[in-house]
Amino acid sequence: MNIALGSKELEKLNAKYEPLTFQDRVQQLFQDFAPEEILVTTSLGSTSSILLHLLSKVAPDHPIYLINTGYLFEETLRHKEHVATKLGINIVDVHPAANKHQFTEENKTWQFNNELCCFVNKVDPMNKLREGKKIWISGLLRFQNENRRHLQI
Repeated sequence: MNIALGSKELEKLNAKYEPLTFQDRVQQLFQDFAPEEILVTTSLGSTSSILLHLLSKVAPDHPIYLINTGYLFEETLRHKEHVATKLGINIVDVHPAANKHQFTEENKTWQFNNELCCFVNKVDPMNKLREGKKIWISGLLRFQNENRRHLQI
């Protein structure tokens, strides 16, 4: 969840948050940090429902960002609206720069240069969101892959 904290501060926070329940962690984050320092993102994947539910209890008005690549299925967009309404949360679409996205569409970069397509439509918008934030709450799970296995809180 870290973006801009020093390693000693991270160690202290990990020790503080590790024994807490998920809901207590989220509550404590919003007590320890100013809302404008906290970035919350969602993919709307099946496992994100728990995190979104917790946020609805702790900070329902806090923006929860969804990277809308321009390639999301209509069903995903309907699901977003359903979840936001049902939980009373604030899901905000974030789009890539229009001219860059247009380039990926016209040149079908997802077929020929998947990394460029992902950078333009996912990574770059996410990097802009992360600017000025100290905390990033997302739905990464340790068991999902080898890179995430050793993630700390």
